[in-house]
Amino acid sequence: AVPWRYLLNTCGQDFPLKTNREIVRLLKGLGGKNITPGVLPPPHVTARTKYVHREEARHNASGLITPWLRKAPPPHNLTIYFGSAYVAVTRPFVEFVLRDQRATDLLAWSEDTYSPDEHFWVTLNRIPGVPGSMPNASWEGDLKAVKWSDMEESHGGCHGHYVRGVCVYGTGDLKWLFNSTCMFANKFELKTYPLTVECLELRHRQRTLSQSEVQVEPNWYF
Repeated sequence: AVPWRYLLNTCGQDFPLKTNREIVRLLKGLGGKNITPGVLPPPHVTARTKYVHREEARHNASGLITPWLRKAPPPHNLTIYFGSAYVAVTRPFVEFVLRDQRATDLLAWSEDTYSPDEHFWVTLNRIPGVPGSMPNASWEGDLKAVKWSDMEESHGGCHGHYVRGVCVYGTGDLKWLFNSTCMFANKFELKTYPLTVECLELRHRQRTLSQSEVQVEPNWYF
C-alpha cells in the first residue's frame, strides 16, 4: 500500500498551480491539520440541512425536490457547518471518517440533505479532539484559487466568463493564476479556452522538470 499522508479532494475543472514537490511542502507545513474551508451556515443555505430533499426524475432529467418536511436534529448534537466540498485531510482523519460512530451517523443523516459534501467534511473537522481538527477555522487555507463574480474589486475581473458566479479562466487570467499562492485553481473549460489550459500545462511541466531530483531526459520536454 502507498504510505499516503493527505487526501486531496478536487474536481474535474481544477488544475494544479503548484508542482507535486511544492504541494508536498505546503502539506507538510500544515503540521498535521486538515483544511476544510467553511463557516456556520448563512441564512440562505440553512434549508439545505433543515428540510428533507429528495431526488426526482422527470422527462429524462432529474432534480431535487423539497417537500418541506423538517429533518430530525443532527446526530450526537453536532453543530452543522457550511463550506467547501474540496478539502485536504490527513490519513488519521480519513480513518476517523470511516470508523467513528459520529462520522458514520452524520453520513447517514446527510443522505437526504442538499449537497451534503458541502457540510460533511467541515462539520467533522470542527469537532474538538478529532485528528487534525480545526474547531475555530474559517475560510482560510490556500487550496483553490477562485474568481467570484461578486469579488471583482479584489481580483480584477474575469477574462473568460462566469458560470454560476465562478470565473471560467481565459488567457487574460494567466498572470493572476501564476501569482496565486494556492495549490489548485478553478474553473477551466478546455473546449472554450484551450490556450489557458495549454499554457498552464506547459508552465507546470517545465517547473516540474526544473525541480527534478533525477536526470531529466530530453524527450520529457514538449
